[in-house]
Amino acid sequence: MVQDNKKNGEHSWHESPCSACPQTPCCNHVPVCTIPMETELDLRKAATLLYHMNIEIGLYDTGKWVVYYKTPCRYYDKATTKCALHGTENKPVVCREYPSLKCWYREYFLKETSIRFIRFNLDRFVRLFSSVVFDGSGEICETPDWETMAACISNIPLESGKSLFREIRYRNLFGCHKNCSYPQQANPCSSLVFPVSDAPSLPVEEMLHFRRNFIGIDVTTDNTGRYLVLESPCRFISGRSCRYRKAA
Repeated sequence: MVQDNKKNGEHSWHESPCSACPQTPCCNHVPVCTIPMETELDLRKAATLLYHMNIEIGLYDTGKWVVYYKTPCRYYDKATTKCALHGTENKPVVCREYPSLKCWYREYFLKETSIRFIRFNLDRFVRLFSSVVFDGSGEICETPDWETMAACISNIPLESGKSLFREIRYRNLFGCHKNCSYPQQANPCSSLVFPVSDAPSLPVEEMLHFRRNFIGIDVTTDNTGRYLVLESPCRFISGRSCRYRKAA
């Protein structure tokens, strides 16, 4: 974030555009990865991601689907909306080079609908899923156009509470992305894991530096590669048991 600068007691937006953005969505939403949306199975897998807390999926007008994790940067000061790393060499390149005068987040994350980017929670995604047509092999053969899609979800808020009954209906519709036969000693669905992906214009290490600064994100490595681990419990997990299994 750019710290607040003032001239003659008046704020200069061109010197400090971020100080006029109290919600600072760029410091509270981190892009995780792109995901495919070409088959019924792809849509079902995407829906199960939305079972998890603080997960959104965004659709760009280019057709690209991106998973976002809603969590604050650990160096973001909520009281002042300023960055503790601003002006230091520890500030990630992603943040230093971000074009704050033409902020993409300001345009598309400070409102729930837009003409170029659509944000989906589970409720919105269920509405979209019901309007997609698949062929006999599960390939997508018909989707609503952009205007129709935006209109059909525009009255569904991104922040909405759900009764257990309606959540279970969603769970029955899409199933579960993991085996839900958790023994007592097993670890419940408390996180999501994604392969580390590069960005088109930045090396992978720079993106990792940026993402690691967000609360709830860790990186793990095994013999198959590196992975982002997001602390994001499934909404059906209560303690060490699954509410879905009890209510289904």
